[in-house]
Amino acid sequence: MVAQALVSLALIGKDNEPLYLRDFIPASEDDTATDAAANSSSVDDDPFGFMPCLENESCLRNHFIIHASLDAFEEQLALKQQQSSSSSNSNSHDSYMGLLCPIEELRVYGYMTKTGVKIIAMLEDTLDFYQFQRESSGQSREAELKSLFAKIHVLFVEYTLNPFAKLKGKIQSKRFNDGVERHVKLFNGQK
Repeated sequence: MVAQALVSLALIGKDNEPLYLRDFIPASEDDTATDAAANSSSVDDDPFGFMPCLENESCLRNHFIIHASLDAFEEQLALKQQQSSSSSNSNSHDSYMGLLCPIEELRVYGYMTKTGVKIIAMLEDTLDFYQFQRESSGQSREAELKSLFAKIHVLFVEYTLNPFAKLKGKIQSKRFNDGVERHVKLFNGQK
């Protein structure tokens, strides 16, 4: 099993509106979650949306974590802008925000496009903090995460270049969704 598996991904618009929210269930948990979703009777039985997560949906818990991480994202962005204004030779094209916040067993990372779209990834951490710091895989995993963010950014740009794509509102593209799923599976070490 991968030390840090991506469990949820979100694209948040310039005005903090959700564009794309998706959970990725690790392969070992995939069968049990699918069975739980199949055994639940219907969404009408639960008017508040606390049903088990179905495929291509994001759990309410992850919605809350993503929403909470937006504050950390804004703080990180303000800090980066302050540092870039104080230093004359800054790397202004760096869109990677890094670790936004650790929440329970999750680590939330962020990336921001030049148009203000935020990409937020939640990684499930199986290592404790000190074990993570000792292992060299943490830095290589962060390099893989930067690459994943760049690939998802390219997918988003391709989506927006489609003249029939809805630029405001939820991303509803099979090609975009399949591309994200493919890149996340590679990141998580699944086939």
